[in-house]
Amino acid sequence: MSVTSGSESVVGVTAVAAVTDGIAGLTPEEADRRRFEERLQRALKDGAFLVLQVDPRRYEQAVQRLSQRYPLEIVDLEGLFLDSLMAAAAQAGVQWELVLKTDTVPQGPDWDKLLLLVARAMPAVEQRLRSAERTLLVIYPGLLARYDQMDLLARLSQDVGRANGIPGLWLLLPGDQQPLLDGRAVPLINPAQRNCIPSNWLGAQMESVVNERGGK
Repeated sequence: MSVTSGSESVVGVTAVAAVTDGIAGLTPEEADRRRFEERLQRALKDGAFLVLQVDPRRYEQAVQRLSQRYPLEIVDLEGLFLDSLMAAAAQAGVQWELVLKTDTVPQGPDWDKLLLLVARAMPAVEQRLRSAERTLLVIYPGLLARYDQMDLLARLSQDVGRANGIPGLWLLLPGDQQPLLDGRAVPLINPAQRNCIPSNWLGAQMESVVNERGGK
């Protein structure tokens, strides 16, 4: 049994009051924006795996806004994957035109061969992501689902913040429903890892700035 002292209770009440005072007088939209901003700052400071969702029409705007506001390392996963797949094909002596032709017919007669080539390419993709020295903002990750490589996200997310892991991983997805890649669910450990970007945050000129770029 744990017993809370009177002084501890006062501290707890004071802390709650401080948080409440921080959003008092704000409109619901402003409060949502403030909470979202604070969530990102904590994630940047502590290290976290986040799925950030945004209106598909404002995807590029979100990339620009996030990269301007935070010291993130942006990785175009589609581009990284294709570069690695092209290198794997060249090493195996497979013509790139054949790879592209096979890709047009998912589950076709040569699809399994393409997946074998993908498996050869993935170590380079993972190594590139694991070499990050700052929190990653991963954009355009859809090919992971297309080629059955969703387990990469699970491995990376479990290592975020660990000694041999990456500092942080933010995955940017279009939409505001259950986070999916090509119809497949993104692996989440808890619902708090999913955050929708408020539309007013994208265009807002925030009064506060991130102290020393994320509290460092």
